[in-house]
Amino acid sequence: SPPPPSPPPPPSPPLPPQSPCPPHGCPPPPPPMSAAERTLVRFEASFLSHGLLTHSMNSGDHWVQSLLGMSGPQDFRLQRDCGEHCSAFTLLHPKLPLSIFANGMGYNNGVGLAFHANEEVWSSVVQCMSVVDSNSANRACCACYERQFCPMPSLGQHDSGYCAAACSSSGGEADARCKQLAAGCGVNTISARFDRFPGQVACTEQEIRGGHCRLCERPQWCIDPGSAGFANGGHIDTPEQWLDTFYRVRDKRWIGSKQCKYKPDQREAWIETAHEYNRQRQAHADQKPEGLENEVNLYVGPGDGGVEALLARSLAGLLFFRSTGQEGRDLPVLRQLRSHLSRVLGWQVPIFAVTNEPRGRLRHWDHSRPLNLRAPPYHLQLVET
Repeated sequence: SPPPPSPPPPPSPPLPPQSPCPPHGCPPPPPPMSAAERTLVRFEASFLSHGLLTHSMNSGDHWVQSLLGMSGPQDFRLQRDCGEHCSAFTLLHPKLPLSIFANGMGYNNGVGLAFHANEEVWSSVVQCMSVVDSNSANRACCACYERQFCPMPSLGQHDSGYCAAACSSSGGEADARCKQLAAGCGVNTISARFDRFPGQVACTEQEIRGGHCRLCERPQWCIDPGSAGFANGGHIDTPEQWLDTFYRVRDKRWIGSKQCKYKPDQREAWIETAHEYNRQRQAHADQKPEGLENEVNLYVGPGDGGVEALLARSLAGLLFFRSTGQEGRDLPVLRQLRSHLSRVLGWQVPIFAVTNEPRGRLRHWDHSRPLNLRAPPYHLQLVET
């Protein structure tokens, strides 16, 4: 018979315990992150991931009183500052300067609301974007909502019939176009009246006022094969093409009013174009500082799908802008807003302070690297939580 199997070898002796620390001992563990630090980290992470949609204002603005009058989340209302159904925002983003609304026009906006700009928010609320402030108030429905910038005194502040025509059919492209035109995605009345687009004739004041101007009937898209050639649009696929069309021209006046608009799903192309435009502007700082902040347009009105409710849920915090605000004037208002919004929204709304670009300049921005909110010269700080 075969010999019995050999017994298994004895187990190896256990290794001596290895100390994870050097001979002089382990460093002390890091202290637990404070609640304030966690709030800063969350805010910064949102900025780095998607950017932050911001709406800035003066602390004396009537919208502040509207927010202070809220009795619950259902009362949250957006400021319709660019038309009857149009609300304008700026995207704060790591690739772009920290410029806020009316940076080039001397507004003393020191108060802002910041909202998460994640994919759900962006795809649900944004109608169009522009590289710089586009005077959307005189684009929405081809009306003159801001009469001080309107070339036609007889034109009304509300729809001349273009939005009504687009909205008369429900659903589909007509419904989308209705919102786009009302949100200021079409041509500016200055352009409709005076610009000579290739192959197109400018409209008379009577045609615009009577609802018969073809330039007012559809959005002025930058990238859209279906609208190629319309109002300098459709074929502007790269930052260079945008610059050649609107910036590298003899007459640089009214860049904001003449420019085309980007669709919500063209966010990356828009950001790259805004980055290059600001880089060029910074290199030629002697030029008139028209349009330093980008613009994001929202439709607020019938059939908007609950834009205001979604943004109320997406609030990231309140902002104090050091460069254009005044601490003694604006911080008391922000603290009042924080107290009230925290109560009606049911969570502690934080206040942050940040150093933005000064009026009319790009002093702080370094176009060669992503913007770091926590580092100098921006010094993001949690004021209250």
